[in-house]
Amino acid sequence: MTVTAVKVFAKAPLPGRAKTRLAPALGERAAAKVAESLLAWNAQLCSQLPPTMAVEYQLSPGPDAACWQAFRGLSAFSSVEQGEGDLGQRMARAASRGVREASGVILIGTDCPSLTAAHLRWAESALQNVDAAVIPATDGGYVLLALAGECAAVFDGVAWSTDKVLAQTRRRLADAGLRWQEHTPLPDLDVASDISAQPAAFIECCPPLRRYRERVSG
Repeated sequence: MTVTAVKVFAKAPLPGRAKTRLAPALGERAAAKVAESLLAWNAQLCSQLPPTMAVEYQLSPGPDAACWQAFRGLSAFSSVEQGEGDLGQRMARAASRGVREASGVILIGTDCPSLTAAHLRWAESALQNVDAAVIPATDGGYVLLALAGECAAVFDGVAWSTDKVLAQTRRRLADAGLRWQEHTPLPDLDVASDISAQPAAFIECCPPLRRYRERVSG
């Protein structure tokens, strides 16, 4: 059976550490609760993936940290520490390991409740025909990057957490001579203005977002 590695990047859902750009609107504790809901939502997504996808969470801090003991949602999955370096360096390491372990690698985070198992199956299928697959984020980044082989240059010199990420990634894919497919963009959840674009089912299961929606609509 051909296997695709799925590497999920996640921060511990701690006040002052997770979803800090939501904190001005929600408060640090509520923002951390949103991060916890996103993790649980993502774990449910990963539980729906077929046996051809091997999920491994890339955690910050590492899985042995005490803060993860209170969050049981990831116990069904393998997990490792993200390690040192900027986001590009951490993603490059995970991608390199993934293409050595499997026929391809899919990199995602936990910030996009609109991402479904069907999207990951689309990326897995795309890698049978092209070198890479991308699902853009509506804010100029991306919510998924899949690679069929080693390509560390895709992560070099990218202005992470800006609206330049997607354009720079496209340029690096092209410079490397890779062929890629892109999907319709999906909305990340990073700042308060992103909340209205999230799936209603996610907002309903996340009390801080539900309260925020009621407050701004009332």
